[in-house]
Amino acid sequence: GKYLYVVGKGNTVDQRLVSLGPTSGDMVAILSGVAEGDQVITGNLQKIGPGMPISPLPQKPAT
Repeated sequence: GKYLYVVGKGNTVDQRLVSLGPTSGDMVAILSGVAEGDQVITGNLQKIGPGMPISPLPQKPAT
C-alpha cells in the first residue's frame, strides 16, 4: 500500500498507510491515514524509517 511518514510521539518517525484520491498535476488528495495537524515528513526520506528519532523543523505556512 501507499504510505507516508509523520512526526510521532517523542519526535520519532511514524509510518502511516494512506488512501489516495484524485490527482491534479503534481498534487494528490489523501483520503485517509492522516489527520489535520499531523506533521508530514517531506525531506530525507531515504535516510529515515519508523521509530527513528528526528528533529522536526518549524512548519512553513501553507500556500
